[in-house]
Amino acid sequence: MIEDDYLADLGMDKRCLPLHYYDTNQLTIYIRSFSKTFLPGIRLGAMVVPDALRDMVVQQKYLSDICTSGIAQGALNFFLKSGMYDQHIRKVNACYRRKLVKAKAILSHVDLAGLTFHVPKQGLFLWISMPVAISANRIVEKLSQKNILVSQYLISEDGLQGLRLCIAGVSEKDLNALEDVIEVIKEETDIFVKKNRSIAPDMKS
Repeated sequence: MIEDDYLADLGMDKRCLPLHYYDTNQLTIYIRSFSKTFLPGIRLGAMVVPDALRDMVVQQKYLSDICTSGIAQGALNFFLKSGMYDQHIRKVNACYRRKLVKAKAILSHVDLAGLTFHVPKQGLFLWISMPVAISANRIVEKLSQKNILVSQYLISEDGLQGLRLCIAGVSEKDLNALEDVIEVIKEETDIFVKKNRSIAPDMKS
């Protein structure tokens, strides 16, 4: 099993330990990155592999890029040992906590039949599911006209569609754009309902 812990350190609940923590039989490969917490462009991560795979992984790493930048590794090493990384993580987590609380407060006031949302306790993403079978692609296009970029839209097996919104690069103040997201969804829902009413057969005839 490969565990990609890309949100390592970006969490307030320390009880949420990675699966690798419970692996006593060396059945997992644990991967984590510092891109989300330290610096996106640094391109540094860490990997913990079972003893049986270590030599092969090291060889493949060498064949892939020969070696990782010593300057980047040195900078990260200094940041970790000096205690600045821990201070930075506390600030980052506090920032995300405030943004998630604000996002939940905004979405909690939405009154639209069928619309559901999920705001996690930690992390970078929000999920909003559509109230009816409206086009997620159309929603994304309309939002782009308002300079709101959606990271991804999803379609489930039963045809229901949803939006995944990333708050990583959004300031706390700009989270008010969630109200625009809801407004666009409401507009498309009204259009969908009116269109279906207009083509419904006249039951009196």
